[in-house]
Amino acid sequence: MKKRIVTIFSVGIIALSITACGKSSGDSSEITKKLDFDIIQENLDTAFKNSETYSMYNSCDIEYDSDGNDLNIIVAVNDSIDPSLSVDYAKYAISTINYEAQRQVEGLKDYSNSDNYYGGLFDDVDAFITVAPVSASNEDDYFIFESIPRGSNREIKLH
Repeated sequence: MKKRIVTIFSVGIIALSITACGKSSGDSSEITKKLDFDIIQENLDTAFKNSETYSMYNSCDIEYDSDGNDLNIIVAVNDSIDPSLSVDYAKYAISTINYEAQRQVEGLKDYSNSDNYYGGLFDDVDAFITVAPVSASNEDDYFIFESIPRGSNREIKLH
């Protein structure tokens, strides 16, 4: 299942690279060069697993492409979740990833839920977030399939 989501997600990444808004894509920034995305992914997974609020969480995957300075986030949730809750899962993933980046790089701005501001890391990378049920077999089954161009305050919505 995870491989299927990653494969479909890769197609989305290509689309994101072609249609990304904001600053032009480029090599990794000074900020992202300092980040250990494996640790960020481990800590995100632990945060989800330790939270009673996000009990429908199954797994996550974070992929960083330094050539395009793109961050790809996949959150797999249980099939029985109410799709409307997936927005909360996406925002929690984004806020936790920014928090973990702040722990590694001093001076990054905080996430602000009230302003749809995703934090300093997301000023620096083009991101793509997917929240999908474990059984998802194609993009049509995803709950969230959203690009977040660097520096944008785009609201995350259901797919």
